[in-house]
Amino acid sequence: MHGLIGKSYNPADNLAKVGRKTQQTEHEIAMQVLAELAAKDKERDLEKEQRYFETSTGSAHGGKSYTENVVGRRVMVTQDGANVSMNKRDEQLIVEHGTWRRLQKCPDEELWQRVPKGDYT
Repeated sequence: MHGLIGKSYNPADNLAKVGRKTQQTEHEIAMQVLAELAAKDKERDLEKEQRYFETSTGSAHGGKSYTENVVGRRVMVTQDGANVSMNKRDEQLIVEHGTWRRLQKCPDEELWQRVPKGDYT
């Protein structure tokens, strides 16, 4: 827009109203404000994406010992509900389900005694 007043033209209307240093300072301030607003928006978005696992009792998702919770664990019990000790459990069933490795039937000393000693020829 040229400074038209009636039919005359004023060349002073084209002069800058603010100096270069002021323009540069205002631009730097505007960039800092935009950066701060972008950082706040990013923090707000991260808070929205954060997941909270809290229940009414506050205990469902807390850290627990694996021995306390028997849900989903393969536990062998007697008809009375007592746990079966490891040496009385059905070894084949445990191995087939992949929850335990097969146990050694005899101790190492007994196995070494069964190995023939001397010359094999």
